[in-house]
Order: sequence, then structure tokens, then C-alpha cells
Amino acid sequence: MKISIITVCKDSQDTINRAINSVLSQSISSIEYIIIDGDSSDSTKSIIAEYLDHIDHYISEKDDGYYDALNKGIKVATGDIIGILNSDDVFSSRNVLKEVLDVYSENPYTGIVFGNACIVDKHSKKLLRKVSYKKYHSFFLRFGFMPAHTATFVKKSTYETVGLYSARYILSSDYDWFVRAFLIFKIHFKSLNTNLVYMDSGGMSTSGLKTNLLITKEINNILKSNRFLSFYFLILLRLPIKWFLSKLNNIS
Repeated sequence: MKISIITVCKDSQDTINRAINSVLSQSISSIEYIIIDGDSSDSTKSIIAEYLDHIDHYISEKDDGYYDALNKGIKVATGDIIGILNSDDVFSSRNVLKEVLDVYSENPYTGIVFGNACIVDKHSKKLLRKVSYKKYHSFFLRFGFMPAHTATFVKKSTYETVGLYSARYILSSDYDWFVRAFLIFKIHFKSLNTNLVYMDSGGMSTSGLKTNLLITKEINNILKSNRFLSFYFLILLRLPIKWFLSKLNNIS
């Protein structure tokens, strides 16, 4: 099996080198690497140019946001499995992709595999929080809990069934996609209790209370638009629950 990894970036000169090397250092060779750049104005393009011999598809042009860029990457991907590594994220080890492919080989009817994502301070690299679901159930989506998007690996055929990411939502199109995949199409998934990705804090989903309130509003609208009963207050409770779980895991 071949795995396609998509990195979406824009003005990512401080982190893109690290993300690229994280992909190139993986222990398997059956990797198709795709970079979608949103027409960066800093030195991101020149940094990427240094690696063009190792990049299978590179697009640099203006887009309509993160999910639009991600859809471009999925459309050109030819791998059996598609994973996402954002420009400020890195894989936890050089064997992550091998482990993912091994899981798919052992579970041929599985359409989605995901693991843990560790959120670290982008300056000190101290662990802040872990997105971890040892026994994930699709019902958790009804309360706003979804797998870590960048620690999720999806069969190309699953994207063909579920569709691409909606342009309707600013911050929560990944949640909308999981709702369709798990609750509507009932895609079989496998949850790994393994740290797969380290994410720098300050990304779209970790940018403070105002951002999280917008995400909560979008989650509520997504559930309603898909005809699922939704309670805004219960979805809002996911924020203190995440904080409590972090403390429970001795993460401070």
C-alpha cells in the first residue's frame, strides 16, 4: 500500500522545514508527499523549493482557506491511504506511517485509522494536552468530541464515499466530515492508543476561548443540519472536560 501525506501551509517559514523533514525521515519508502501552499508571501516557497526533488505534488496559489487547500491535495493524491500533517506539526517518530500501514494491512475492512495527538507549547515544546481516545465511540461526536484530525489516516476510497471537506464552515469542516463518515456512512474505524503527532499550540483549534466558541456554534449547526438532536450547552461542556482530562493525565 502507498500512503499520501498532505501538508497545507501559508507563510510557514518558521515551521515548514521541520514538517517536511518529519515526512522525509519516515522509515517507509512508499510515500507520496503533497504540499499545498496558499501563495505564501514570506520565505516558505524558497524553503519548499529546496525539497522539490522529494515532493511529488506541489501547488502554490491563492485558495479559499485551509479546507479548500486540503481538498486540492486529496484530489491529486494517488495513495491508498491519505494522511494530513500540518506545517506546524511533526510525526512522533520515524515509524508512524509504517505503524499505520501495518494496522490497515491487518484490518482490511477499516476505512479510518486514528491515534493520539500531543499539543505542545510552540516555544518551550512542553506538553500541554493530549487528544487521546482509547475507546472512541462515534456517539462522542454528539457532544463535540472528534478524533484529532492531523492524527487521522483515511482510505482514498473512504473519501470517495464520504466526500471532501465542506466550504461552509470556517473552523469545523473536519468535524462535519467525521459526522458524515461515522454517523451517516457508518465507516468502520480503528482507534490506536499511540502518540502519532505533535502539534504546536496556536493552531486553528487551540487559539483561545473566542475561537472555541465559534467552533462550538459551528458544531451545533453541523449536527442540526445533519438532523441530529443537538444541545449547545452540552457541546460547550467539552471545553472544561478537555481541561479536566488533561489534569487527570498529569498534564499541566
